[in-house]
Amino acid sequence: MSPERPYDILVWGATGFTGKLVAEYLVTKYHDVPIALGGRSRSKLEAVAQYIGAPNIPLLVADASDSAALDQIVRKARVVISTVGPFAIHGIPLVESAVRSGTHYCDTTGETDFIAEAIERVHEKARGTGVRVVPSCGFDSIPSDMCALLLATHFRSKYGEDTAEVRMSSVVASGGFSGGTLHSALGAFEKQKKPSKDIADPYILVEKEKKALIKSGNSSLPVGPLIRYDSVLKQWQGYFMMEFINTRYVWRSHSILNYGPKFTYSETMQANPIAAFVLAVSLPVAVVLLYLIKPLRDLLKWLVPQGAGPSEITRNTGFFVNKAAGVSESGRKAIATIMGQNDPGYNETAKLVAEAALCMVFDGDALAASAEGKDVAFPVQKGGVLTAASAMGMTLVERLKKAGMVFEVRDLRA
Repeated sequence: MSPERPYDILVWGATGFTGKLVAEYLVTKYHDVPIALGGRSRSKLEAVAQYIGAPNIPLLVADASDSAALDQIVRKARVVISTVGPFAIHGIPLVESAVRSGTHYCDTTGETDFIAEAIERVHEKARGTGVRVVPSCGFDSIPSDMCALLLATHFRSKYGEDTAEVRMSSVVASGGFSGGTLHSALGAFEKQKKPSKDIADPYILVEKEKKALIKSGNSSLPVGPLIRYDSVLKQWQGYFMMEFINTRYVWRSHSILNYGPKFTYSETMQANPIAAFVLAVSLPVAVVLLYLIKPLRDLLKWLVPQGAGPSEITRNTGFFVNKAAGVSESGRKAIATIMGQNDPGYNETAKLVAEAALCMVFDGDALAASAEGKDVAFPVQKGGVLTAASAMGMTLVERLKKAGMVFEVRDLRA
């Protein structure tokens, strides 16, 4: 801590459902770390401070539309965490403020269009100034990103080989759903006045100068078939609605880190064939209806208001298991497993984004060594609009292990 930056972490949007969980996690697990809560309403922030048992925690108030006021509080922290959605509507001013202020940034977004806009607006400046801007540090999309990184690191470190394919499967997930998540999803529809082919582009987040090369070297589709049997995982697989976000995020990691010239990534969920078929047919129809019918979106917003979310029991008894089948360039096979102990969308997301922020605060020496390529298969980047894998890499994996998550890789013998 320094006089210029009295807080290690600023939690922006602490009055929202997820923001409150992030603040509670930090205060409970890291009570000696100087943090502050930020938002537009002092009275609501005071209520959160009381709720998490930290009535004396510093509160920083600003309106995101006032760039000068926002800069004034953002420059007081080493890292800012944002949980304010819809990010496509509310997120860019804080990202720009973080880059102007020299403050690292991470968030819980699952909005690809927001990430693409952040890349367009601040990537080059952040890269030049050494500011790490790391979106999607929750269940969207750290488990997917780290599955790919684990396998690529395994093949590169153990065998000196590139990775040809990673097929991630959501084996099981138990948890709840909040109003904030719903409003973020519907907010993306509100901003997107007409369908955009860019949003459907699986390579939308790939480094521009590398997009043509990556597409030319990729001989398979970037998303898997809607229903298939995975011979490595030995389970039927169906459409996974988060693949639309996670695949694009992993492709950005690959474009920065280079897992191999023929690398491909796909994502599904474990399901029996009948359930997989029903989901594959019904989900696209539901998405189209929500996009086309505004009264339907308004009804959902009314039924599930922002601030509502799953109960404490649901959050504490939730869990998730992700497995990924990896294939090296020579045909070696391995399976990566990631497991979380709580509701993936909320308690685990709070843990993930908080630990990502703490990694940027406290693991600077390890990140600096990784950036220099010391004892790592894939050196991290010092600045830019990055991913968890390309900003923090295996340093974050080790931190998350200590926080109770499981990260494992094992070879499959022929």
